[in-house]
Amino acid sequence: SARDVALALKAVGVNQHARVLVHGSISPWVESLVLAAGARHVHTADYNPPLCSGTKLVSCSHANSVLDTFDVVVSYSSLEHDGLGRYGDPLCVAGDLIAADELYALLRPGGILLLAVPVAHTDFLKWPFHRVYGPKRLPRLVRRFQVIGVINHGQREHLVVLPEDDAVNGGNQPLLLLKKPLANATQLAKDEWPPLPTSLDSARYAHWWQKESLWRHE
Repeated sequence: SARDVALALKAVGVNQHARVLVHGSISPWVESLVLAAGARHVHTADYNPPLCSGTKLVSCSHANSVLDTFDVVVSYSSLEHDGLGRYGDPLCVAGDLIAADELYALLRPGGILLLAVPVAHTDFLKWPFHRVYGPKRLPRLVRRFQVIGVINHGQREHLVVLPEDDAVNGGNQPLLLLKKPLANATQLAKDEWPPLPTSLDSARYAHWWQKESLWRHE
C-alpha cells in the first residue's frame, strides 16, 4: 500500500541526496511518494515507459536501458509479472529471478530494494497474469539480498507471514526491505540458504527472516 511504501522510504532515510529508481510503473503514485519523502529526482524504468513531460523531477526509460546505480530501488507489484509477456516483456520462465538479479546490479553496495510481490502459503502461477510466491520461490527471488525488515498494512514486522487464503489472486503483498551486501561482506551462496519449513509458526522459519532484521521490539 501507499502507507507501507511511505513508511519504508522514511525508514531507509530517503532524502534530497538519494538516487532512487522505480521499477515498473503504470501510474506515478510511487514516484509521488519518493518525491514527498524528500528526493529531488526519481527515475522510472519499465518495459512500457510512461511519458514524462513538463517536469524535471521524474525521468523515464526502458527497463533494459538503465545503466546507472542507485541508493534505493522500489519495485511494487512488478516482478511477479516479469517473463510472462503480459506487459510486452519477453517470455522467460525465470524472468522474475533474472529481473531481481538486474535490480541487485543496479543498486550500489549497501543499497536498499523495497520489494512487494504477492505471497501465499503455496507457490502459484496464474498464467499469463502473475506469480504468487510461497515457501519455494520467494527465497529464490531474494536470495542475493539481506532481509532487513518487513512492513505490512502499516505495521513493522519481523517475519513474512504466508497467508492460507487468496493464493490464486495473491492479494497480500507485504513490503520487503532488502539490502545489497557491502562489497566486503560475506555473501551466502544460493545452496547455503536454509530451506523454509512447511510449518509457518516454526521457530526455524521465523529465524530465517529475523536474522538480518532491521527492526527492534519497542
